[in-house]
Amino acid sequence: LKVDAASQEPLAGAEFTLYDESGETALRTYTTGEDGIVTFKNLLYGNYLLKETGVPEGYVTGIENVMAVEVNDDPTEYTIENKKIIHAIELTKVDGSTGDPLEGVVFELQHRNEEGEYNTIEELTTNNQGKIYRDELEPGDYRFVEQEPLDGYQKGSEPITFTIDEKQTEIKQVTATNWKLGSVELTKFNQANHSEVLAGAEFDLLTEDGDIVRSGLETDEDGKLFVGNLHPGSYQFIEKVAPTYFELDDTPIPFEIEAGEAATQLVEVEATN
Repeated sequence: LKVDAASQEPLAGAEFTLYDESGETALRTYTTGEDGIVTFKNLLYGNYLLKETGVPEGYVTGIENVMAVEVNDDPTEYTIENKKIIHAIELTKVDGSTGDPLEGVVFELQHRNEEGEYNTIEELTTNNQGKIYRDELEPGDYRFVEQEPLDGYQKGSEPITFTIDEKQTEIKQVTATNWKLGSVELTKFNQANHSEVLAGAEFDLLTEDGDIVRSGLETDEDGKLFVGNLHPGSYQFIEKVAPTYFELDDTPIPFEIEAGEAATQLVEVEATN
């Protein structure tokens, strides 16, 4: 009896050949009908080899090589399962810190041609479970390339590659991670008395190359200022206005927002007057 491995429904169109015990002589060949059954009758008692010589369309063989069978007084019944070929991929996009699914992340699905170049097939967006599912793909090499991250998240920079195999029977699974953008908190202290925080110090936030990112940032009554949603990179604070009765210190205060997991952590820096 030939059945679908998942549904256990009978399969027509599976061809079986019975060989003698040596495997050198083919004795009979039959093909399963709608009931999924083939029957070999009027055999001498003894040992034989059974081979699946034809597979139903869309399935892989249920017998890798040959199967030993024995004929005796009692009819022997065998059930052989065939797995369906599934040329499908499922991507899951999650928050790198919490593991929560991320909806609305846009990817291009690209296929590699014979010259090794990737061509875009289509643009896909993660659903409310953070997933993209695509089936009926031709065997070959593919990749997902992130196009639009969610607000407040870093863009995934590395393409996610995968291969659809000729006789693939399981859905390929890949996971993509987005990390939140980084944050920084500056605290201003009295240089002579480090327990005293200073409000009213005004700073500009610049890139390492001197481009202004934010300006007019002012420490609050706790001596702190906070900047969020910073992309990975090198930055510097430069003081523009000192607190009342204190000297200005415009020495750059550098810091780094790391890519990946480190960017979810708050970077803390200090300044004194």
